Amino acid sequence: MPRRFRWWSLLGLLLAVVPARAVTRTFPCSPPCRTTLQECIDGADDGDRIEIVTTAPIGGGGPLQIRKSITLTGAPGVTPLLGGSATPFGVLIGGKAAGPSVIRLEGLTISNGSVRVVLSSSPR
Repeated sequence: MPRRFRWWSLLGLLLAVVPARAVTRTFPCSPPCRTTLQECIDGADDGDRIEIVTTAPIGGGGPLQIRKSITLTGAPGVTPLLGGSATPFGVLIGGKAAGPSVIRLEGLTISNGSVRVVLSSSPR
């Protein structure tokens, strides 16, 4: 009996430290990607891919803040527009508290805006 308990304890420990598989999320779609692109980014896990399926301009409400390893891209055949209004738009990329971040921005158009990369765990 004690050996069985140890084996199950070890299995539980291993399952607790195995990272979840990365998923592809679609924006806009179901939660957490239903309302804003920032909420979609915040709801994503490290390694996730967010595919934007709209060509409507995305912006307003301050810069997008990305502090985790994700890929932000247009869905096949879609070139999303970030910004595109009179209000400047920005993407702020910052590191996370522990470990390296790999952030990919692919197939996006940024209009009247900028991308700022901060090489620390918090923006200055």
